[in-house]
Amino acid sequence: MTASANWPALKGTIFESGPIEAAVYSGSGFWFFQGTQCAKTNTEGTGLLVNVTDITAGGNWPALDT
Repeated sequence: MTASANWPALKGTIFESGPIEAAVYSGSGFWFFQGTQCAKTNTEGTGLLVNVTDITAGGNWPALDT
């Protein structure tokens, strides 16, 4: 089974066939992490709330932005 089978929004991304190093649920969806990349899906896994981006990109972690 692949991640995109459960989270269709990941189809066509680096997360489609893994490996996924971490997945975390955060109230409004799931964050996925692989290497230096991250993405966030909605709760249903059908849409991307945050497209695949570098983990250190500004705006994804407002508490860490300076």
